[in-house]
Amino acid sequence: KSKTSLQEVASLIGLLSSTSQAVPLAPLHYRYLQKDLRLGLKRSGNYNSLIRLSPMARQDLCWWQKSLTTSNGAQLRPQTVLEVQSDASLQGWGGFSQEKKAGGRWSSLEKTDHINVLELKAAFLSLQSFAQDSPRGVVHMKLDNTTAVAYINRKGGTRSAQLMKLSLEMW
Repeated sequence: KSKTSLQEVASLIGLLSSTSQAVPLAPLHYRYLQKDLRLGLKRSGNYNSLIRLSPMARQDLCWWQKSLTTSNGAQLRPQTVLEVQSDASLQGWGGFSQEKKAGGRWSSLEKTDHINVLELKAAFLSLQSFAQDSPRGVVHMKLDNTTAVAYINRKGGTRSAQLMKLSLEMW
C-alpha cells in the first residue's frame, strides 16, 4: 500500500525491536522506520495520520523480507577476535590494534563535520584498517566519544542522518 498510519508503523517497530536478541542486526534495519515515525508525529501529532514511507524505510522492510529466515540462531556471547582503539580530532584520526597503528588527516570538507561524526569515522576507518587480517567475529571497539559508542552499540540512531548512515556502513 502507498500510505500507512503512524500507529501501524509504531506497532511494526515494536515487533521488529522485540527480535533484537534473536536477530542481532535488527536495530540497523528499523532506524529509518523510527525516523519516519518521529517526523510524522512531529508534523501531525496524531497516530492515526497517514504517511508515505521513505525509500530508506522501504529498503529496511525489504531487508527484513529477505533476511529474517537466515538471521536467527546467532550466538548470544561470541568470542572477541579483535580489539581496536580509535580517536579523532578536528585535524585527523588514529587507530591502534595488536601493536599496529593506522591514521590520517581529514580533508578540508571532512574537517567541517561534527566531532561525533569524525569519531565514528575514525572508528570505521580503524576497523577497516585492522579487520582485513582478522577472522570474522566480534570486534571490541574502544572509543572515548559516548555518541559514537551509542551509535555502534545500538546499531544506529535517529538523531543524526550522518551518524545513522555511518553506523549502517560499519555493520
